[in-house]
Amino acid sequence: MMEPNLRRGYNVAVKCLRKCYTEKGIMAGTTHYSNYWSGDGFFASFGACALGDFQIVKKEINLFLSKQRDDGMLPLRIGQENMLLGFAGFKMNDGTPVYREDKAGHTPMFQNSLLIMAACNYIRKSGDKTFARQILPKLEKTIAWYQPRGHLLEEKPYSTWADAVKKQGRVLYTNVLFCRALYDMHLLSAMLGKKSDFFERYEETKRAINRHFWSGKYYYDWIDKEKEKYFPVPENMLAVLLGIADHSRSESIIEEAEDMDAGFTVWNVRPKYKRKHRSPFLEIAGMADYQDGLLWLWPGCLYALALKKLMRDPVPIMERISRKINEYGTVYEIYNPDGTPVKRRLYTTEKDFAWSSGMFVYAFNEIFKGQH
Repeated sequence: MMEPNLRRGYNVAVKCLRKCYTEKGIMAGTTHYSNYWSGDGFFASFGACALGDFQIVKKEINLFLSKQRDDGMLPLRIGQENMLLGFAGFKMNDGTPVYREDKAGHTPMFQNSLLIMAACNYIRKSGDKTFARQILPKLEKTIAWYQPRGHLLEEKPYSTWADAVKKQGRVLYTNVLFCRALYDMHLLSAMLGKKSDFFERYEETKRAINRHFWSGKYYYDWIDKEKEKYFPVPENMLAVLLGIADHSRSESIIEEAEDMDAGFTVWNVRPKYKRKHRSPFLEIAGMADYQDGLLWLWPGCLYALALKKLMRDPVPIMERISRKINEYGTVYEIYNPDGTPVKRRLYTTEKDFAWSSGMFVYAFNEIFKGQH
């Protein structure tokens, strides 16, 4: 019998996710992140699909495709161009597509892959083949934006989800998502009876990831002049869940992650990033620990899903995440190590955080199928 705490936490997460729905798509949150962020919305869409909220996911996909550049690039976010003004309380969500990250103006690299993954998940779950046929040319343009970059993508600092860290060169997160996007394009093309070379490219990219990033125990964080030997937990969980890691590597990753327990979720990375790898802007703002010293719920959801895939028990971590959700009656973006919501001089954590809400809803439905 399911613990009542789990059901309550799930219901709160559903409410938080749906608070982020608008007539256009899925916002990242309801206060200072009330923009359409690609990473947040596309991950949240997996939870929306699990609820059967297909129309909002279709709107989210169409919103970003409507802002696609001629070269195939999708925006990082749609809404307010200057996020610093947003944090200061000046809201100007005028639908502006933003194609550069905010700290150094570099090109973000992950959003094209994530849209493909979200679109293919929507098509699989909804069975909407008409929409698949309509958007296939745009998805082909979306994946083609990466083609000149070879089997492993390279990027400049602040261009991944961990945009407070100067990851550059070949970054695990970006390449894992790109690899999966190639596989999803293969599936979609096959579904529509169109020949493609996406599967061959997927296999080449997967081999390259395993050849260059594998440490013997887990996947390294990024490779620039040398291999940065951090253990990034969410990225490694994605490698397990998206089929990049084989069974043996997946088991090794899960064993490494056993030391990453943070009580109600998991730590993002081990060890903490060196100062030279941190954003000086976040240091000035007193948020240098944003992505290695504070805690997020969605990596814990990925960990639970990876445990399930390897036939281990995911229920305890899901129960702990649920208790944290119930404690405050919302899903916050980030928490202090003691479990309290982050509130500092220049930054207060977002509430009704779509990314974590959507991933908890998605994980709950995957883990407790037929039990609710």
